[in-house]
Amino acid sequence: MARILGYDSPEELMNSVSNIGKQIYADPGQRDNTLRLLEQSDSVSNYECRFRRKDGSIIWGVLQVRGFRDTAGRLIRTEGLLEDISERKQALESLRASEKKFRELYEGSRDGYAMTDITGRFIECNSAFCEMTGYTVEKLQTLTYPDITPEKHHETERELLKNQALKRGYTDVYETEIIKKDGTVFPAESRVHLIRNEAGEPAGFWGFIRDISEKKKLQAEAMLQV
Repeated sequence: MARILGYDSPEELMNSVSNIGKQIYADPGQRDNTLRLLEQSDSVSNYECRFRRKDGSIIWGVLQVRGFRDTAGRLIRTEGLLEDISERKQALESLRASEKKFRELYEGSRDGYAMTDITGRFIECNSAFCEMTGYTVEKLQTLTYPDITPEKHHETERELLKNQALKRGYTDVYETEIIKKDGTVFPAESRVHLIRNEAGEPAGFWGFIRDISEKKKLQAEAMLQV
């Protein structure tokens, strides 16, 4: 406990601290809350809060505390364990920040992004993909990728998944077509990446889909001018 809180010895900690709530807890109210919880139960488990070290720096800790009572049932003493989880908290915050940034990029992209299970059934997709196909996320989750692509592309795409995605983890960028909800078809570019589960087994795919209707139109106009 002394080491975690930055004191040279248990004796220094005990001699230096006269008010645990104000000197040890970053928020004195959390000390009061711990005691309130012990009034209701004999122990408190996995209670996360911030603590103040000797040098004033703040750390995150998790408490396991039990209370002792006198014969009248009054709380007279507490005993517990403190684990420093500052690195874990920092890693978690970094992960959340990365996820937030990824989510912003994912939703803000003009390209469509979609994720499927190993059978091709949609699991997730971004707003751009919904907009370009005309489907809601909920409706797409009842469909598979082959449901929204013309049959003439199915064999080619199966071969790409088998010979590229499953072998090296991703496909080359390739051209395909997408069937919109209203039945119209537009040309698209796509690249598919393999998703593996914790055991390293293939679990699904994610990929981007870019509407290249304008690109195709310009190419056709350029050919007419030649």
